[in-house]
Amino acid sequence: SLALSLMATQHPSVSTTSSTQHIEFWLPHTSVSQCSWGGLGQLGGRYTWEVQYSAGANRNGIRVHELGHNLGLHHSGQMDVDGNALNEYGDYSAVMGSSARNNCPGFVLPNLITLGWLERNTHTRDWGGAAIVAISDLRVDPFASGSAAGRAYGVRLPVAGSNMAVWVSYRTGAGLDATLSSAVKGRLSVHYAPANGERNTLTYALGFPAVGTPFVVRPQRAWAACSSGGCVHALQMCTAGAAEAMVALVVEDSDDAAIAAAQRLCATPSPPPPSAALMAPPSAPPSPPPPPPPPSAPP
Repeated sequence: SLALSLMATQHPSVSTTSSTQHIEFWLPHTSVSQCSWGGLGQLGGRYTWEVQYSAGANRNGIRVHELGHNLGLHHSGQMDVDGNALNEYGDYSAVMGSSARNNCPGFVLPNLITLGWLERNTHTRDWGGAAIVAISDLRVDPFASGSAAGRAYGVRLPVAGSNMAVWVSYRTGAGLDATLSSAVKGRLSVHYAPANGERNTLTYALGFPAVGTPFVVRPQRAWAACSSGGCVHALQMCTAGAAEAMVALVVEDSDDAAIAAAQRLCATPSPPPPSAALMAPPSAPPSPPPPPPPPSAPP
């Protein structure tokens, strides 16, 4: 309230009505402001606060992080193979996690779906049976002139009876990802996140497998694509190109069988076309966003 009253006095031309979508407050250095955080943003609101040193010149990651909260993005943490949520900011591939501190402002795939910058029905595919699919680098503009029609930017594996899913994407380090961690560049990104772009929901990194390294999706869940709920899903990046990766996706009865199947699929001289289950866009419409929760904790 103090910030708003000062703004009304010092900047009377700036409206505080609902027609103003975003208002950013800059605070003095921590030694003056006594703030213990670098930035703060309202989830689903329109106010963000940034401390001068933490979010100043060449530190736009913090600003993007806080603005992301206004746009309905929650934090991105880590999850272990048993499904335990770890550090809420632990995803070093995500600006809504800890990459904000490294000034890496590129959003991860689930965030792009929530923002509507990529369309789930158009730009992603559901994981059905065994297939090899080409996944484009997240920083390739889907709307640029000459961009390939039907380009896939990721694969989704929905959890049965849940609004969550596993997402697979690829990032080379191009464009906004230039300062991305070397542990993510040129690798697949596997996340556990909202299945239909739901707002204000935590996202978790599951792993970043390199080319030629099989990856079994864990923890095992009741997947929407498997009626029995006992299907083991594994993937392997066969090749990592400058703009896209070729990825083998398999479904088997055990970890060992899934890993072996992914390796065989990558070794196939002429990869088979994706299955109909993989290529067909999902028919269910996105669920409506829930009401925004209270403001988030600072990073």
